[in-house]
Amino acid sequence: MKAIPVSIKQCEGFWNCVTPDAWVTGVGTLIGAFLGAVLGILGAYFLFKKELFESKKEKITTFKVEYKQASRWIGITLSALKDLEEIWDKDGVLGHLYVTNEKLFSKTKEYLSEIPTNYIPSEVADDFEELIYELSGLGFYIDVYKHDIFRNDREKEETKRDLHASIEKLEMLNNKIMDFIKKQ
Repeated sequence: MKAIPVSIKQCEGFWNCVTPDAWVTGVGTLIGAFLGAVLGILGAYFLFKKELFESKKEKITTFKVEYKQASRWIGITLSALKDLEEIWDKDGVLGHLYVTNEKLFSKTKEYLSEIPTNYIPSEVADDFEELIYELSGLGFYIDVYKHDIFRNDREKEETKRDLHASIEKLEMLNNKIMDFIKKQ
């Protein structure tokens, strides 16, 4: 048997040597890879968005439960402060109110501090911080009244006005946060 001579045509340059079927295969591979990547990214994006929504919803639900408990204590605290405001004019003796109010304030602050800060929605975070700030200053009014640390009647009246403003601010902040909770 004789060998059959085969002539292989040599092509020069990469672009001249690529056949049409190779072009179709290459372009199809690139399009498929691109579409797969886009679909993967979209899937991850929607999954992340859903997880973020669920996480936010869970945090708001936890905040609602925790704040509703604390809100009861805030309401009792406000009531006690209004009692203090009433006896302020009468120069009444605090007596048992002093001990009760100290315990009440500390219990209210305790309930508020138990709320994890990362669960506080950004919409009410500033109001929540301001509420805690206002509560922390209430012991001052009781101490000033109990120890009668006034230089004159004018100073006593100014302190009473400050107490009244603090009570109103606490009510406003509490109502604002409760309105947010009701909308959720």
